[in-house]
Amino acid sequence: LGCILYQMIYGRPPFGHLNLYAKLQAIANPKHEIDIPDAPLASDDAIDCLRGCLQREPSARPDIEALLHHRFLEPPVTTTPDLTV
Repeated sequence: LGCILYQMIYGRPPFGHLNLYAKLQAIANPKHEIDIPDAPLASDDAIDCLRGCLQREPSARPDIEALLHHRFLEPPVTTTPDLTV
């Protein structure tokens, strides 16, 4: 999910700027940090969800229950006035 969110926010995959050899090394290297630049059109909640999903350690990533209740995927509900006549 993290790579898909990254692609949706930045228009490229997390390692899209690297050539094939560098990309393979970066993916395998736990010390390589994924660049998450400013994204003016993305909400803070979207970036927070993205950061969680891109954790290298799988146990540090949000599970499905946490994702389903994340502010990005479950935004506050706004009410609309009743317009029935």
